[in-house]
Amino acid sequence: MRADFTAADGLAVAAARTPLDYATALDGLARRLDSKRGALFSSGVDYPGRYSRWAFGFENPPLEFVGRGRTLVARALNERGVALLRLIEPILVAAPGVARGIAASKRGETTLTLEIETPTREFAEEERSRQPSLVGPLRALIEAFRGCPDRFLGVYGAFGYDLLFQFDPIALSLARSAAAKELHLFLPDSIVAVDRRREEAFRFDYEFARGADSTIGLSGDCFAPLAPAPGAAADAAPAIDSDLTDAEYAAMVDRARERIRIGDVFEVVLSRTFHAATAIAPSELHRRMVAINPSPYEFLIQLGDEQLVGTSPEMFVRVEGDRVESCPISGTARRGGDAMEDAARLKALINSEKDEVELTMCT
Repeated sequence: MRADFTAADGLAVAAARTPLDYATALDGLARRLDSKRGALFSSGVDYPGRYSRWAFGFENPPLEFVGRGRTLVARALNERGVALLRLIEPILVAAPGVARGIAASKRGETTLTLEIETPTREFAEEERSRQPSLVGPLRALIEAFRGCPDRFLGVYGAFGYDLLFQFDPIALSLARSAAAKELHLFLPDSIVAVDRRREEAFRFDYEFARGADSTIGLSGDCFAPLAPAPGAAADAAPAIDSDLTDAEYAAMVDRARERIRIGDVFEVVLSRTFHAATAIAPSELHRRMVAINPSPYEFLIQLGDEQLVGTSPEMFVRVEGDRVESCPISGTARRGGDAMEDAARLKALINSEKDEVELTMCT
């Protein structure tokens, strides 16, 4: 196999780049994600130097990573994934040690289960993100790809809020569902990318090999296909429920204000969950959200057991090489209808104690 990149441990990666029609390259991907694992990322805003000009996505990835508690499971989703898991296993496991923080590993026919060490000491602020965690083996994988000229090769998916507690362990006051995940990521072997600035589109197909062992010629058919998604339902407004009543949430706010007043905390992020039953397919929900609220960050992620659909205006943090950029939406306001209204809103922001405190916290 001709390798475009070879990792330090000998893993070879070959990438084939195929030009696609710019206008239709991503057509139908969102609908296919109703019943296939994968993801679609796009941007309804293109601003040089800040928001991405790219839209890209993939379907039927060969490998997924699911993290719960101190357990990380790498699972092959098709025959190509079985070979790929075998090829990257040395990178994920290596010898147990501090770098990856692996206490034990167990190999199955299509899975690799890693038990992560529980830290036995406190870590300084500068070391906290490097302590044993679910991220350790994945960090080793990303490090193995360092130097690869292809910017799209990597893992994609979602992180849960509770991933924080991998690095800042505290006693949890609320019970978690057994199905709760700290992370769910995919390693795709084919990615379609659209460059809106140059009006070009490509498909990147990857083969992996180490010696005679490779993914070449193996089937990409999914071992466990997903059930077909429901069709779009009528537009009748669904009943919306919440885990908290308005009064219960107001009581939480009052308690938080008191904790702030006495100095226990300087900011509290309160939340409540709203839920409603719907038969709308994820792709249709994504289409409606993007139409109503085009945003710098738009996403549809089909994880199999759940789907994430959203649009967000906020680039909270971006890391490129040794450059770290933060651009939270705190301290911003909607543009006015004219210059006078813009000036009034700008003045209100400058004089806002709340926004000053919020930006200080983010910094």
